Amino acid sequence: MAEVSVDAIAILQFMEDMLLEIPGESERIVIDRERCGHCGSCVSVCAPMAIVLLDTFVMVDHGICTGCLDCVYACPVGAIEGR
Repeated sequence: MAEVSVDAIAILQFMEDMLLEIPGESERIVIDRERCGHCGSCVSVCAPMAIVLLDTFVMVDHGICTGCLDCVYACPVGAIEGR
């Protein structure tokens, strides 16, 4: 049987892109993945647990994000922006 190579990061990016399409989100949170140091500061301050850190990938569930922007202020490298 042939091995199937799956790019996990591409799958996670696709999942996040799908979540961005949810209507009625209060604030769109955008994470600059090149600036992100994967420290988890944003995850620890996110009350609704809308931010998930998976190894070296950060994903925002805009369906439950309240738009409070706590993650923006908690990010030590300025990798998160509210739009």
